Amino acid sequence: MAVLGKSKLALTLRGSRDFSSLATYETFVQGVLERRNRSRQERLREELAVMRPVRRDALVTHSHQRVRVSRNSLISVQGNAYSVPTSLIGQYVNVHIHEWHLEVYHQTQQVLTLPRLSGQRRHHINYRHLIDSLLRKPGGFRDYRYRDALFPTLVFQRAWEHLNATYAPRKADLIYLRVLHLAAHQLQSDVAAALGALLEAGGPWDDTLVAQQLQPTFAPVPALPAVAVDLQLCDELLREGSHVAGDATRPLPHVAPAHGRGGVGRHPGPGPAGGVVAGDPLLHLLEQELEGPGDRRIARLLKAAHLPAGKTLETFSLQRLPLRLRRQLTPRPRGSSSPGATMS
Repeated sequence: MAVLGKSKLALTLRGSRDFSSLATYETFVQGVLERRNRSRQERLREELAVMRPVRRDALVTHSHQRVRVSRNSLISVQGNAYSVPTSLIGQYVNVHIHEWHLEVYHQTQQVLTLPRLSGQRRHHINYRHLIDSLLRKPGGFRDYRYRDALFPTLVFQRAWEHLNATYAPRKADLIYLRVLHLAAHQLQSDVAAALGALLEAGGPWDDTLVAQQLQPTFAPVPALPAVAVDLQLCDELLREGSHVAGDATRPLPHVAPAHGRGGVGRHPGPGPAGGVVAGDPLLHLLEQELEGPGDRRIARLLKAAHLPAGKTLETFSLQRLPLRLRRQLTPRPRGSSSPGATMS
């Protein structure tokens, strides 16, 4: 009662009981509660210090209701009507009723979230759920019980009134439903803008003209002058980057595989006599190409091994292995044929 009195006093000081949205109202109430509880923080900390943890499960914050979708693609929840997609007609759905919204589940999949209506005998109709069914039976639009919900904004209602005054009733309804179909499958704001322009211009129009108004307009592509490419500049760039003296058609260095630690070895051929010099960029490039696959293979195998953190080949102790395996893994010097020989 004290909180209710404080809320009424805050509403009086605010000067109005109207709120633009539910979120604005919740922010207002939360502010009243925070100001009310500001002087109780010290005592609250004393209580929390001696409280035991709650061992029970959290309370359920919503209730359930199982309903069947009517042939009009509607469900009734707590005395209020809600529209759902026409694909659910005749199906049973589970509705989770929360404080401010409803969650509609078909089998185990959530298909819809709806705002919860307060009171009874109210309705929440989304024209996107019904437009395809109404197009197949346009005669049901004029006498539809919730026809006012099929006018998303005022300009749509003005458009239907204009069509009703210009064409025969059935044709006017069919044209409007086609316009509503455009709004459901495109941007509603674009359709509303097109309808506003046609209503301002006056005269008869139909859904074909509305669809033409929605066609995108593409800006012309500017004509760019042709640019001549001097290939000689590319040749000079390649010569500067190569840094290779002598003939460019020299033989490549010999690279032979070896069975080292990384699985790849490099044994370049002779030095200057074979066309390879120390610090040659070409040799450096070949070394990088050979290192890449080996490093990637090692990284892939380590990832597949799922080793603990800190366990690497450097920290691996060979003493934990049997003697037979240690002899096989111990590196041997080149030219040695003894299986137990080790590197000196």
